[in-house]
Amino acid sequence: MLTQTIKAAESARVVKPQSFHKVIVDSTVQEKAIAHSTDSKLLERARQHLVKLAAEAGLVLRQNYNREVPRLAVQVGRYAHAKQYKLMRASLKKLKTVVGRVWRDVERQLDKIPDALRDKTSELLAKAKHLLAQKQRDKNKLYSLHAPRGRVHRKGQDAPAL
Repeated sequence: MLTQTIKAAESARVVKPQSFHKVIVDSTVQEKAIAHSTDSKLLERARQHLVKLAAEAGLVLRQNYNREVPRLAVQVGRYAHAKQYKLMRASLKKLKTVVGRVWRDVERQLDKIPDALRDKTSELLAKAKHLLAQKQRDKNKLYSLHAPRGRVHRKGQDAPAL
């Protein structure tokens, strides 16, 4: 595709052939959109995915917490910013409890899920379970639902070879 673009530019005389003698390559790597493992936003995303999957599968949840969880997720960030860590931990605990309730509700109704969604459901339930069970100092933490192999590195540090 790049070759065709270059040929089209040359034939239209937009670019001179001598412009291709020196090529500058930008090797900047864009950071992945991954959050910290204890981040309230990640728990909120897990709940959103579970609720969306339940609706797709035709499951009736006892409660989906669409109003409560976003408010709790914001509160966690505000309490952390204000260095009110007791309140932050209480909100985070409540958030984990709510996500766990939705997770258990979907897990209870696994037999009602159509076969077409079984793999997707089991994968999402496994990720949510891993997310709820992980602790701050655990290894192999889940940092993102869409890129489960993603890792968090300090800025300015070279990424280790995988």
